[in-house]
Amino acid sequence: MAELEEKLVSKAKIPLDEAAQVRAEVETEMELVAAVPLPGRVCRDPDDDAVLAAAIAGQAEAIVTGDKDLLVLRTHAGIPIITPAQCAAALGIS
Repeated sequence: MAELEEKLVSKAKIPLDEAAQVRAEVETEMELVAAVPLPGRVCRDPDDDAVLAAAIAGQAEAIVTGDKDLLVLRTHAGIPIITPAQCAAALGIS
């Protein structure tokens, strides 16, 4: 969650107080899941396999990221991997 807040400020240029509010809202809606490690390495950055495992465990509708090591996969286990811009467009947010 700290990384989400940091990226909202550094990448999306959202003011710190607004980023903290977004984080707080996400924390009230999120569900913690127990991810099972993937059986083998999937992503070229092995640390990102944890993201894939969490998405599977949480039955995510999509993985929204700017991480090129994840985006290159385009999908994993039927879960689309999209950019924040693609997510915003899909949600009708400009």
